[in-house]
Amino acid sequence: MPNPKPTQTPQFRSHCYQKVDGYEPLHPSPISVKVLPKIRAAIAAMPTLERGAWLRRVITEAAEKELINPSTPGAIAEQKVELLISHPALGGGHFHVEGRRIPWKEGEPLQLPTALVHPLEAEIKRLNGLSQWGDYTIERI
Repeated sequence: MPNPKPTQTPQFRSHCYQKVDGYEPLHPSPISVKVLPKIRAAIAAMPTLERGAWLRRVITEAAEKELINPSTPGAIAEQKVELLISHPALGGGHFHVEGRRIPWKEGEPLQLPTALVHPLEAEIKRLNGLSQWGDYTIERI
């Protein structure tokens, strides 16, 4: 049976996160990443109520600078990497990476945004683990 007269003590309320004024509504799904132990320790040492706001601010600033408004040279969104992909039995084809179809042809350089290189390498590693699709090689130019 539920509590007919629930009360929230001041002590309980002090542990609740407060809504930040002046910000847009947040996305319901959080972003979670693993970091180096020394970084984790430094962030964990911050006061709990300041930690979330600080992480949101740092991530937002970096995303706006490098992904949304890449006005500086060398921003992540502008960087491209050239790759050569080969397979002894195939002359080309395509990969599905992060919801994109990436076509490739044997001997022709493939230009990809830096953000897609690691997911493509992971997909090729996965395919090489399957006996029927193995023998892909990938090389940065």
